[in-house]
Amino acid sequence: MKRRHRTPPGEPDLACVEQASHWYTALHDGTATEDDRQRFAEWMDTDPTHRLAYERVTWLWGRMDEFARAARSPARHTLEALADRPARRRTVRRAAALMFAAVGAGILAAHGSDLATLGAELRTSNAERRSVDLPDGSQLVLNARSAVDVQYTDAERRIVLRRGEILASVAADPARPFVVQTRDGTATALGTRYSVRVMEHGSTVSVQSSRVRACAAAGPCRDLAAGDSAHVSPGSVTAAQAVDAAASWASGRLSLDDRPLPEVLARLADYRPGWLGYDTEALAGLRVSGVIPLDDSDGALDALAGTLPLRVLRPLPWVTYVQPAPPQPRPAGD
Repeated sequence: MKRRHRTPPGEPDLACVEQASHWYTALHDGTATEDDRQRFAEWMDTDPTHRLAYERVTWLWGRMDEFARAARSPARHTLEALADRPARRRTVRRAAALMFAAVGAGILAAHGSDLATLGAELRTSNAERRSVDLPDGSQLVLNARSAVDVQYTDAERRIVLRRGEILASVAADPARPFVVQTRDGTATALGTRYSVRVMEHGSTVSVQSSRVRACAAAGPCRDLAAGDSAHVSPGSVTAAQAVDAAASWASGRLSLDDRPLPEVLARLADYRPGWLGYDTEALAGLRVSGVIPLDDSDGALDALAGTLPLRVLRPLPWVTYVQPAPPQPRPAGD
């Protein structure tokens, strides 16, 4: 299933947000003239969505550290810390580029584009799952934003997982091992059903039935039984607790047992039409148990906010930010 972003009535579209960002940059890099300020005031009064877009862009600038991390940039400059005008102007423009890099990545995800995996044999876009029958009778289910290559020979059945997550149900063929390969190592089926997920730091293997041998790319191997999960890095294989060891995501839900909230949000990000931002450190102490839907990610976020001290902010249709809720004031006399 694919979902495409549409700008709701009364919401600023991308062109309007780009104009608002231009005005914000011009007004804060020290180059704006009185004529510019007059034209800005006229632009703000022309359409209610202009004012709304500018307010939301202003809010986004207040989250520049998070956007810089999302864009994977080491930049940590703040506008207020810069004294001389030329350096300040360069930094404002660089920050604008960072913001659009982060937001642009969310827009690309919403439209199913992923330049890193365009050459993959099989792939899924944002909020899409795909079931594929393989020539030997095995079956793959690709989670959202996943990409694989299928490499079958007379001696071996190999699935190269470039990105994302798959659930493999393996047909018996003792003469041809079934191997899932990631950049971190391999997971060879000794039975029938298991899932593999590629993450930023390592891969996770979870076994639903029978057994799997997980091997690091340059290190040891570990045999896993049904119900086991392991974290695979290039040099090691260690026991782990997967976010969704039962691979319930294949049925459109996440079954969670005392998992850190940032891990859950990372999963939901693959089902968001745009960019989902959060501060991992600020939310690290919050944990989640239960079942949440994947195909209604807005509902899932609202349900999390209803049970945990969270605020879900949606300043633009394709930007969502989750932060801790402010502490409630204590009643007088306590």
